[in-house]
Amino acid sequence: MNFFWFERSNKTNIKELMVNLEDLGFLGVLFTYSFYNNDYFVKIANTIDPDKKIKYMIAIRPYAISPQYLCMVNNAFNKISKDRIIINLLTGWIYDSEKLIGGIQGPVNDNSSNIDRSNYLIEYVKTLTKTKSKMPDFYVSVTNKILFDNVCDNKVIIPYEVYIKNELNLDYNKTMISIIPVIRETEEELLNLKKIKLEQSDVFYFTVNEFKEFISSLELKNINNILMGHNDGDQESKKQIMSFVGSFTDKGKKIT
Repeated sequence: MNFFWFERSNKTNIKELMVNLEDLGFLGVLFTYSFYNNDYFVKIANTIDPDKKIKYMIAIRPYAISPQYLCMVNNAFNKISKDRIIINLLTGWIYDSEKLIGGIQGPVNDNSSNIDRSNYLIEYVKTLTKTKSKMPDFYVSVTNKILFDNVCDNKVIIPYEVYIKNELNLDYNKTMISIIPVIRETEEELLNLKKIKLEQSDVFYFTVNEFKEFISSLELKNINNILMGHNDGDQESKKQIMSFVGSFTDKGKKIT
């Protein structure tokens, strides 16, 4: 199984994070898109270690950058350290604080409807795959069947809650499952946590053995990529995920 970490904080020391996660056996890290963050392409170029293998996955709202320029950025990174960059194309969840920022030239922007942004993403993928350049490795984040049906020839990221509904005709070799797991040793520990966090519908609870079984079930289908993260402020769950991956990959090292 290839483990990817979903890094939500924009205050993280990227170089230190990447060293720690590679030591634990992670294959890559996803960095979020936000106008309020500094540009991750620049930050990564300043910190990337050519002697390491861990990959940097960068979330992009496609209407913010052209396919041609994205290929140029990827070509530049390949000169620094080959095949270390992965792009995550997504329509994005637009927060109210982002709607007045502006700065996007074109008919689709942060104020556009989800349907318009999804249609733009569909056309963007078509353009990117036809660009006469080495295109970056990329995944498309998918949450609905219409978008999936239009991009399913490409690699996709599917939320766990969509995956378990079994409504999409997935190509398992091109699928990454995203999940926010809460992992504990016993059912009793999970029951106590559920009482506190019932409002968090996007969180899923597993004992260590249950999560191992879940990973095994993915591998049996040839789904070999999983993206895991934690809710803001839940540092204990983060530590448990790191511990699980370190144990699963036989690295055995924990970070705090």
